Amino acid sequence: MNTKLTETDPENEETDYQSDDAYKGFALVLIAAAIICFFVVLHNQPAKTSADNAISKVSGTKGYQAEDPKEYWSIKGTIGDFTAGVAGTLFSFAGFVLLYLSLKKQSEANVMQQKAFNHDKTEGRFFELLKLHRDNVSDIKYSLVKREKITDEKGVKEIFETNIFESRHFFLAALEQFEEAYNELSHMFHKWPLEEIYTSEYLLTLKKNKEINTRNIDLLEYARIDIIYLIVFFGVSKSGIETVKSLTHNRYDLTFMSYILAFAALKPQQRSVYWTQWDLTNKLKPTDLITLRFNLANHRLGKEVDVNCFKQISVIDGKQTMLVNPYYPDKYEKYYGGHQFRLGHYFRHLYQTISFIDSSKELSSNEMYGYIRHLRGQLSTAEQILIFLNSLSQLGRIWELEEKKHGSAMPDAKQLITKYMIIKNIPNDVIFADIRISDYYPNVVFEGFDVPENKIIKEAALQREQIRTDMV
Repeated sequence: MNTKLTETDPENEETDYQSDDAYKGFALVLIAAAIICFFVVLHNQPAKTSADNAISKVSGTKGYQAEDPKEYWSIKGTIGDFTAGVAGTLFSFAGFVLLYLSLKKQSEANVMQQKAFNHDKTEGRFFELLKLHRDNVSDIKYSLVKREKITDEKGVKEIFETNIFESRHFFLAALEQFEEAYNELSHMFHKWPLEEIYTSEYLLTLKKNKEINTRNIDLLEYARIDIIYLIVFFGVSKSGIETVKSLTHNRYDLTFMSYILAFAALKPQQRSVYWTQWDLTNKLKPTDLITLRFNLANHRLGKEVDVNCFKQISVIDGKQTMLVNPYYPDKYEKYYGGHQFRLGHYFRHLYQTISFIDSSKELSSNEMYGYIRHLRGQLSTAEQILIFLNSLSQLGRIWELEEKKHGSAMPDAKQLITKYMIIKNIPNDVIFADIRISDYYPNVVFEGFDVPENKIIKEAALQREQIRTDMV
């Protein structure tokens, strides 16, 4: 993507200066002409002598005819009046030109003063928003109960340990949950074909999206990231499930969404009495585990299920073989409880802050980049990865890939992730086993890695960034 810089053109500034110099030169010429006229008049005035001396000078003996002194002063006075009138006019016109230049300079000074005021106002507002961003991060708090096995003189026993994640540490916990859900629900995306995951209308829209096609984005992985992010964001409580279904009803197949949400809701919190059943069944063979979970999901969805599938099953746990009842009622706190009240305000404020700078008419493109770079410096690596995931979900695709209403491609000038290199500090290209960041943002110049096929694009981007750095 080529980013056009909207800087003040030095050639236009030079032209303005040349125009002012031309006006000044013209005024000086007029003043010089007026002065010359004045001296011409002065030179042609007779000496202050008597009338006889004046007559003797004009009535010499070398063939000159005598003139009447009155006629002399009449002729010379007319010439003087004419010359003085011209000189006065030139002086007046020169004064008008200088007055025009003075008023023009005053007007330009007022405009510059207003621009400086608006610039300072924009800068002040930005730093207020930046402070609010820091406050938002500082206010985040999340507690998660985990079971821990300890050994004492009485043997091995389980205890509950509450882990509290505050401020930036929360983003690490959120990413860990995303990775867990991404892996636990992977079989859903291996089982269902693409046409049965998307609605036909939305799939057609994505295939027409210029950015999706240009970047050759894998639509199956695209859906997987989106749906998993929504599950982690809203959770799978009854209200969370209804919210996710409402958001995705015109994008994903309802049957598919019902199953994947039911699967995600099977996992209880570790403090739940049903956690042991969940944990032990995870030790089954993958095929047996998927079959069991499908039966549980079907039962939750009100479908007919063979009751024999819920009989006790044998599970090998280390060196022990244990009997486990795989069935448990839907009466527990879900593991994926959601982070909407933690992340919703965070992302809304972050997007509004960047959009505020991006839409400012008081800042040059280099200044905009400088401010956003300052904001980017406040983001931890975990935050940038979460921003990346958010931008691939339907909650955040407006960052770069899709317009909110129609799903069409965003204009180049509004592709904020690439335009301001917001996620450039992510150190590794591959995250969560198979998600490659550069597949979605090939034109971002990452600090930790490079993509060979985009070397020319990246070199050009690096040069642009260096220019911006030098100018900010």
